[in-house]
Amino acid sequence: MTSLQMFRGDSTRIMSKVYDEDTGDPLDLAPFRAFFTMKQRVSDLDDAVTVIKKDTVQGSVQTSGNIITVFLAPTDTEGFPDVAQRYLWDIEIVSPAGDVYTVDDGDIVVRPDVTRRRLLPP
Repeated sequence: MTSLQMFRGDSTRIMSKVYDEDTGDPLDLAPFRAFFTMKQRVSDLDDAVTVIKKDTVQGSVQTSGNIITVFLAPTDTEGFPDVAQRYLWDIEIVSPAGDVYTVDDGDIVVRPDVTRRRLLPP
């Protein structure tokens, strides 16, 4: 279990390395699909408002070799409350045969940021 912290409205990357559980060798993730889910409670439905869902299909989760990178955009958390909140997250991979493996999980504390204005890129 991995504990993380971030500021509301920030760009954040979560990286996870995956190894073959039988051999311990780095697992080539090329044929797998990867999914990231973040929510306050395990019992929250995946379609709840406070749930963040990312995957390799939409491009917000990328794989390279045995590394999974999840990209959280500022818009993913900008509407979060003005107090620190703890959320749960996990990363699952799905093989071409449909086998599902949870490869990382943990909690993440999203802290409120002070600066709320956003400048547009030039």
